[in-house]
Amino acid sequence: MNPTPALPTKAGTYELIPNEYAIHVETDGDYIALRVAFTKTGAGIDSSFPTMARKRLTTLEFKHYHQNGSKSWTKEPGTEFVFILPRSEIKLVRENGYSYPKVIINGCEVQLTTSGGGGKVWTDYIGDSVCTCVNMPLATLSTIAAVAVRGTELDDYKFHDELEEEFYQTNAGKYLTVSAWGDWHKRVPEGYVGLAARVNGWRSNDTTADRYYLVPIEEYHHHRDTSPFSYVIDPARVHPWTGPD
Repeated sequence: MNPTPALPTKAGTYELIPNEYAIHVETDGDYIALRVAFTKTGAGIDSSFPTMARKRLTTLEFKHYHQNGSKSWTKEPGTEFVFILPRSEIKLVRENGYSYPKVIINGCEVQLTTSGGGGKVWTDYIGDSVCTCVNMPLATLSTIAAVAVRGTELDDYKFHDELEEEFYQTNAGKYLTVSAWGDWHKRVPEGYVGLAARVNGWRSNDTTADRYYLVPIEEYHHHRDTSPFSYVIDPARVHPWTGPD
């Protein structure tokens, strides 16, 4: 293994293997939230540490790949921990992770699970939080807890489903985007994105109520870069559109 000095504190793309493998750090910051999960049979499920930021019961989802190329998902009850780590404690290993990059934390090898993709250079994406693979050894969990910290801006960490619920409550009754088309589409003017939106977005199944809008591409891309949720239609910032058909 040939680890780099540390997980960068500045957003950007960093090649770990020239012309082959890179990580893209999505946010600036000195800290990162590390999410660690255990199934009911995992050794660490009953653990508790004074340095942990969160612990909760949850439902874990697993993706399975089959020889015929199909995929399936299963669910299993489990427990999820959150530790806030200084990025300086996370050393990146120069191996192509293909969405499962390896890092060194306090001397222990830990495998992460991220989104990733690319052509010639495979790139794994790391935001202000990242997950480990499920059911790590209990000794590794204790080693991570030993370098975790409290009292940072990430202490009030919220899980994605909690943030999603807040988003839908805040924007109840508003038109939320459910589909988008770039200006490659013949009916979308250059420099714009065409949007389909409905009241309450994906939480509504009433496709007959969809409305269509155009928004400048820069604004839509900024939204995509800063929010994991639907674009909220503001009548003052969009233009009515006839739709893609």
